[in-house]
Amino acid sequence: MIGPLVTGFLTTLRHVFRKPVTIQYPEERREPAARFRGLHALRCYPSGEERCISCCLCARICPTQCIRLVTSGEERKVIDEYDVDLGHCLFCGLCAEVCPEEAIVLSPRYEASYYRRGETILRKADLLRNGEGL
Repeated sequence: MIGPLVTGFLTTLRHVFRKPVTIQYPEERREPAARFRGLHALRCYPSGEERCISCCLCARICPTQCIRLVTSGEERKVIDEYDVDLGHCLFCGLCAEVCPEEAIVLSPRYEASYYRRGETILRKADLLRNGEGL
């Protein structure tokens, strides 16, 4: 009866003197793994021109159909709207793999909390903002 109790106390004492592994979140940020798939981002060339050529492969390959593209133009297509619904997205990365221009990527950004359903839709401006610096 006393043996297991003493073993428990000794285990507790051993762990009391170890360095804590807690990360103080707002001040300290955890670096995600190299293969982490976070929020979607649209990338641009260094000149500022968008990489997306409006081929719509990302929207066609998406298993949940959470990507919506609206394009215009005859000779050179221009993206008018590019929306990604994070509420339906599986973060599978197929959209990034199929893109011939590497225009859409899954960024290492993981901080996304939303209070309303409509906030889960990332518009083109949001996606371009996520892609800055990638």
